[in-house]
Amino acid sequence: MSIHDIDIDDYATYSEVIEFQNGRSSRPVIVTGRQVRDRMTAMVYTADGEAPEYQAVVQHPETGAITGISTAVKHGQHTTTWTPVDAHEVDRVRQERATERTRMWQAAAAAGALTRDA
Repeated sequence: MSIHDIDIDDYATYSEVIEFQNGRSSRPVIVTGRQVRDRMTAMVYTADGEAPEYQAVVQHPETGAITGISTAVKHGQHTTTWTPVDAHEVDRVRQERATERTRMWQAAAAAGALTRDA
């Protein structure tokens, strides 16, 4: 499937998850359709010159989820999935991130990392 055949609403929101060959995966990141389009068409530099970041991009016909497969050297081999999400999912991901940041700052404060020693 050509990247130009992918149906993307530039103003919709998507959840982006990157999975690496070693089994690690990123946490969901909320992005716009325009950001998805920019990432899908990104170019990287390889030993052979410029190449597309994603060598294959497919879209699930029922869910609208988009998957890009990259074998580019720059980021290592990975698969990225962009899934359309609604406002509730966006709020859930943002709340989860805010909770993680609060816990991090609380842990730093408890460890004395936020004190001012002169």
